[in-house]
Amino acid sequence: METGRVDARSSLPDHGVLLAFAVATLFAGANAVAVRFNGCGVASVLGAAMRFTAAGLIFWIIALVRRRPMPTRSELWASIGYGVVGFGIAYALLYWGLQTVPAGMAQVILALTPLLTFSSLCCTA
Repeated sequence: METGRVDARSSLPDHGVLLAFAVATLFAGANAVAVRFNGCGVASVLGAAMRFTAAGLIFWIIALVRRRPMPTRSELWASIGYGVVGFGIAYALLYWGLQTVPAGMAQVILALTPLLTFSSLCCTA
């Protein structure tokens, strides 16, 4: 038996994982462009409400089809709180900012967020 030898096929991700990553990357990259175009014809708040309502319905349907257990009352309130603060406020600011900032610049700023967060933690420690 040989040691130190790694099968290259075992270290590759599953095709489903690669597909999910590609879809997530596509949606994340097109997000600011979609928000920018959405703001052209529909009020920003209404556009955001429509997008989040559609996403919420899709996730509820997936949960029902997969027969996932419903969250407890405390889990539901925690999820709602996280959604309002983590997504609601963030997207409200994004929609507001995209009224004047080009979509490409917004994506660059969003992509730099992890790097800026890491560097700010390193500089203050």
